[in-house]
Amino acid sequence: MSMLSKFYNSTERTRFLKFAIVGASGVVVNNGLLWLLVEFTALPFYLCSVIAIETSILSNFMLNDIWTWRDRRESHFLARLYRYNASAAFSSLFINVTVLLFLKEWVGIPYLLANLIGIGCSVVFNFLVNSVWTYGEFRFKYPRPVWMIFLASLAFRVMMAAGLGAGFDEAYYFGYSLRPALGYFDHPPIVGFLAGYFPYLTGIANAFTIRLAAVLAFSVAGLLLYQLARQFTDERKAAWAMLLFSVTPIFFLLAGIFILPDAGLTLFWIITLIVFYHILFKKATLWDWLLAGLTTGFAMLSKYHGLLLGFFLLLYLLLYDRKKFLDIGLYVYGVVAFAVFSPVLIWNAQHHWISFTFQSSRAVGAGLNLDAFGQALGGQLGYLTPMVFFPMAVVFYRVIKGVLNKNKPDRFYLLFGMAPVLLFMAVSLTQPILPHWTLVGYIVLTIPLAEMIEPAFRQKRWVRGLVYGSVAFLVLLLTTLFLHTRYGILHLEKLADKGIVSPRDAEMDATLDMHGWEKIAEYLASQHLPPDSVFLFTHKWFLSGEVELATRGDYTTMCFDENDPRGYGIWDKQVDVLGMDAICIYSNRFKIDPKEKFAPFFESIGTTDSVVVYRGGMKAKTFYFTRCKNLIQKYKAPF
Repeated sequence: MSMLSKFYNSTERTRFLKFAIVGASGVVVNNGLLWLLVEFTALPFYLCSVIAIETSILSNFMLNDIWTWRDRRESHFLARLYRYNASAAFSSLFINVTVLLFLKEWVGIPYLLANLIGIGCSVVFNFLVNSVWTYGEFRFKYPRPVWMIFLASLAFRVMMAAGLGAGFDEAYYFGYSLRPALGYFDHPPIVGFLAGYFPYLTGIANAFTIRLAAVLAFSVAGLLLYQLARQFTDERKAAWAMLLFSVTPIFFLLAGIFILPDAGLTLFWIITLIVFYHILFKKATLWDWLLAGLTTGFAMLSKYHGLLLGFFLLLYLLLYDRKKFLDIGLYVYGVVAFAVFSPVLIWNAQHHWISFTFQSSRAVGAGLNLDAFGQALGGQLGYLTPMVFFPMAVVFYRVIKGVLNKNKPDRFYLLFGMAPVLLFMAVSLTQPILPHWTLVGYIVLTIPLAEMIEPAFRQKRWVRGLVYGSVAFLVLLLTTLFLHTRYGILHLEKLADKGIVSPRDAEMDATLDMHGWEKIAEYLASQHLPPDSVFLFTHKWFLSGEVELATRGDYTTMCFDENDPRGYGIWDKQVDVLGMDAICIYSNRFKIDPKEKFAPFFESIGTTDSVVVYRGGMKAKTFYFTRCKNLIQKYKAPF
């Protein structure tokens, strides 16, 4: 029985009614005790709140234990108490807050109504979790290797996320979070929501807090991938699938450390595939179709690649299971997915379909482009590492062979794994693509890859040596890149002096993108320039994003670029800065002459200050700050 199917059962509906009554009593206990503690004790308010919340949880547990689930008290009392506390804390502190924040800030629903919806979602979630975990048969019994992979991966990614400055795209997505909307110029809204989630909760905006949601989401995705793999194979091979998912750069870098649209897409893609497995290979209920529609919709709200889930589902049914076209659940699935995705459609309709136009222009080429295809292939070799890339070719062959032999799992791998990869590789024949566009396809292909590697690893010494060597090389490479990004240990300028690399290559060292941006806030503070006295602008969208993150969004930040301002072309039209002074910020890596470029827009262009950024004791780059007096006409964005 699926989780949502529990509401279809009359016994479970009665149980939910009891649960709701107990929950109402908990509200009375919570508020009553909070009032007593605040009014008649000297305890700090936050401590009063914690005591009141925990007391209401304990009260609810006792009542639910002796009334709501009295027929299913199979495990030890303390075990039930622990699981109930954990689920209540998660639903209250995460589900409720997440729904409230998303509906209030991104959708624009009044906060009281948004809070009621959040409470409702948390109540339903809490009931389902307690029904299948605290008092049910599901105990999250992952084997020890899975938890070892989980903890090692989480620790490594937390270290990387905390130790590296924000990249250009990440800072730009923080700009999304400062401007909650139903859609954005280049992506749907989930990435902005995730980037702003922990800065909003903690009041701290830095590279680590904007990444933290991605780090945690990837950890959950790894556990869910193990569950998906267990539908197809045994525990050992499923653990290997999770391991491959956790150590392959295309996954852990782009979805597990950096805050990119792939973070939300990966999580919702895996959840959707779990539900698809139930729909395609077991007896599906209407609730399963509904859940699949919700998760597909959220995948589409994460990245437009999520549209492929519905497309390849229809293709699977057309090829292998046409009877399901008569199932009303399929149409419920489509309606729900469309409804969840509709905010992006509304936003695009209000903005001349700019996001769809921009993304489609990146997917359609004019003719054969073998260079682009080679770059896409080489990029995947790097992102996947040779340890995964070359065996994946064998996986492709085995999947095709299995499909010809009418093997159902291979059909699943073909449509939801190989097909997305081949689709984007076909696009690269005419148009340059980013190599990680194929990421979603490789997710499910980790399962047949694990089925191939696991027995070979046990049986053949050379395979073990290859795996150990590949992992050691990857760790060494990542450690070197981490230390270079932080401390500049490679000294590229010395390599340039010897002619090994060009001086421009040394100056444009991409790791510098993540370094030194805090100097901007320090300069503004040293010059006693409060946010209401000036606005800031750059000539590149990615520089404006870094400036906004460096200043925590306190200053109005714009992008004076008539060719490619990205989201700033829309955002800049929403602020009025006429008559204000400004500071143009740029660096030696992206240098301009403000007097030549921006003189027509200001009454005068003043002096330029500079701040040198050092890394590892060596000069890394220079920031320039040019004073601009009195904006006399707004810079015209192209859209």
